[in-house]
Amino acid sequence: MTIEIRTCIQNGCSVSYRTNAGRDTRALFFVHGLGADSRFYYKQLKYFSQYYRVIAIDLPGHGLSPCDHVPTLEDYSRALTGVIEMEEIESLVLIGHSMGGSICLDLFSRRTVPIDAMVLISTGASLSMVESFLDVSKNDFMTFYNNLLKQVFSKKGGLMTRMADKCATALNREVFSNNLAICRGIDHSGILHTVDIPVLVMGNKNDTLVPIETSAALARGIRDAEFAEFDSEGHIPFFENPDMFNDILLKFLNERFKMASISPEVSEILDK
Repeated sequence: MTIEIRTCIQNGCSVSYRTNAGRDTRALFFVHGLGADSRFYYKQLKYFSQYYRVIAIDLPGHGLSPCDHVPTLEDYSRALTGVIEMEEIESLVLIGHSMGGSICLDLFSRRTVPIDAMVLISTGASLSMVESFLDVSKNDFMTFYNNLLKQVFSKKGGLMTRMADKCATALNREVFSNNLAICRGIDHSGILHTVDIPVLVMGNKNDTLVPIETSAALARGIRDAEFAEFDSEGHIPFFENPDMFNDILLKFLNERFKMASISPEVSEILDK
């Protein structure tokens, strides 16, 4: 199914997102992390659009979503809400990577939209580990960014690294630095006990940016959470191991929300 780009106006920002624009009122909603945009989920959009309605947002100040002010965490949650309302989504599965996972938890805590489940990737209840990045990012942004990429991607991250370079060129650096400050201030540990929906937490075993134990602790803090660990380097398991990531996510979705019909090929995956 064709992926198209749509926009909605939210809090003075033109928010862009990619979607297959299906009729299903349940959607998989992908939220990118710091310094990224919706293109990072291109393999997931292509794969899951076969079975679900999919949406991947460019957060305000990222990708194709220009913003005339430096957005806050609340602005990001409002942007998600605006897209959800515009697309008339009645229920959804939020899928967030790193800072995007924190945005998902923030939106859940507001209880403003119906959320069936969450998938939280390479993230934690707190992202205070970014503290050491703040001063460096302000003094020499590109040197900082290039060093950051070495932690985000493994040696096989060539294509994604080139994509990240394009994101960095277009990215508002004030927004990026502010995102680091947002991450530093995030602490969702006090709301984990209120999470009453299914949650899947994923992480890379050798992630040096958000240690695997940080993600494991997040899973332990949520009552109905599953935890999937990838034996990989890098910070983005859906790029490092896209096939395995997609299989695990598809199994989670099928177990929690039975699909009306699935192909024999998918049946084989689910039976493994």
